[in-house]
Amino acid sequence: DCLSDLGRLEESVADAATFISFLSTGYFKSPNCRRELYAALASDRPFIPVYEADTTKGGASLAVLMDECRANCVDVAPAAYLSYYGPNQMLARIFGEVDPIVWVRVNAYQLESLKAITLRMLRHSPYYSPSSDRRTSTSTSSSTSPDARRVCQGLAELAEGVMVPGQAEPLAFSGAVTILVCSVNGRAPGLAEEVKEAAREGRGSIAINTEPVVIREAEEALQRADATPLEGHVVFLLYLNDKAFLDEDGDVARLVQTAMDRRIAIVPVHEQDPGQGGCPFRQFLQQTPQVLQRSPYKLYDTVAVPLYSSVEHRKVSLRQVLRGMGAVPCDAGPLERQWQLLLRRIAVARLRRRRGSSDAREERDDSLVEASTAHGSSTTVDAEISAAPSADDPV
Repeated sequence: DCLSDLGRLEESVADAATFISFLSTGYFKSPNCRRELYAALASDRPFIPVYEADTTKGGASLAVLMDECRANCVDVAPAAYLSYYGPNQMLARIFGEVDPIVWVRVNAYQLESLKAITLRMLRHSPYYSPSSDRRTSTSTSSSTSPDARRVCQGLAELAEGVMVPGQAEPLAFSGAVTILVCSVNGRAPGLAEEVKEAAREGRGSIAINTEPVVIREAEEALQRADATPLEGHVVFLLYLNDKAFLDEDGDVARLVQTAMDRRIAIVPVHEQDPGQGGCPFRQFLQQTPQVLQRSPYKLYDTVAVPLYSSVEHRKVSLRQVLRGMGAVPCDAGPLERQWQLLLRRIAVARLRRRRGSSDAREERDDSLVEASTAHGSSTTVDAEISAAPSADDPV
């Protein structure tokens, strides 16, 4: 509703079929926001709580928002709802009935937020929701009435959710894949299991790939002399949270470097949930050893996949991880799958060529320095180094 007169705020809320509350820092401190909340309670409108995820745009964790609600929704007998009995009633209605929907502003994730909001609105609309007298009725006649049958049919239609163009579709691997994880890298082992399960997804009953997805401990696979040879397409899953590179022995950094030395693709995943150690990306730049940030490794040249905890967005995160590992859409035809696989191989080949170019440049620089030291001159060295090809040059 487009409200032009705040004096009619309560009337506007009463006229609405559902009440969407968009929660961000300061929401519960606003007198007008509390007015609409009390009006929604008074009119018994279905609540659809949505909360901002981006802290730069007023986002906060649910715990912080609940504390703010508890501290501010303390009005005594507000005009819109005289029987209001305190913040516990508000907390129960906003946070207790259904899980609030997280609002994510990034590409396919935002579509999932919109889909979740739309689905809840539809479930409360007249076509899909019985009226209050039918909800309380237990008679056989009401359950077999045309309206009841329509509602049952409508709810069955919504059971599969809603679809929109551009949403993230299921993906799967076209061949055998080995996922390497470090046991001390936070939730990486459990995340690898989720990725493996997501790879089994497919439309209908036929999956496009029956090859196994194998999860192996990186220490065993890369460091032990008697380790079983790696098979298929090999990737290293790197879980990034506030403790990613703070393990006592530095195993995570060492194994990432070893994997990159062996030309194994690194798939970084960025935790978004503050409760699981999610933090701003700049914090990783402070924690990650400089050797991994510089040439020839340049770990963060690969964009990290954001990992969300909510059910709707978790699904998208896992599919993006699969894409980063080389998976292809489940509904792709043989030709498209081969094309996607070719693109992936080209990308990997370019990465290897760039790494090789960087290695060659460093070896050349070392030899020039040695030559300069032997002849007591540095001018020639500086000129040669400045003219050497960069690892960032097009390949």
